[in-house]
Amino acid sequence: VWASSGWVALSSVSVSTQGSAGFFEAGLRLSSWSAVSHSTVAAPDAHALHLAADAHHVTVSFSTFSAVRNGKSAVYLQGASSNTFSHVVATSIAGNGAVVAAGGLNNVFADSRLETGGNAYGLAFQSVSSNTVTRSFVTAANGYGLYLQGGSGHTVSFSTVTEAAISLYVNGS
Repeated sequence: VWASSGWVALSSVSVSTQGSAGFFEAGLRLSSWSAVSHSTVAAPDAHALHLAADAHHVTVSFSTFSAVRNGKSAVYLQGASSNTFSHVVATSIAGNGAVVAAGGLNNVFADSRLETGGNAYGLAFQSVSSNTVTRSFVTAANGYGLYLQGGSGHTVSFSTVTEAAISLYVNGS
């Protein structure tokens, strides 16, 4: 599903990109002022949810996103700002649970579970600032639980971050 214009509301939707007709960009891509609730997106060869720089003020709640492939994320924000994730499960077998990259600001993850089973990130903030994680569980089986690179002003509160080797990694943040 690719919503190229804003103000889209999706509820109780199930998206699967498996099979030969699978998508390689994203299972779900939204624009500004959109909302997703009570939905499931499975994208083995793509990001399950992708919010690009034109996506701001998106609200995602009570939904599950799953990816499989290394280098892809269950939730991927590329320059997207001021988005809210509440009661979200973002999980990947080999890729990342969630990544906020390329200047994304003021995104909030609350009451959520962000995890990877691979050598990747449970949650990564890469060259972004002022993002919040609260009352959430972030974990990685072999990579980094929470990875902070090249940003500032992040808040992590009332959350659990786990990983077998490196739970929290800070590089230039």
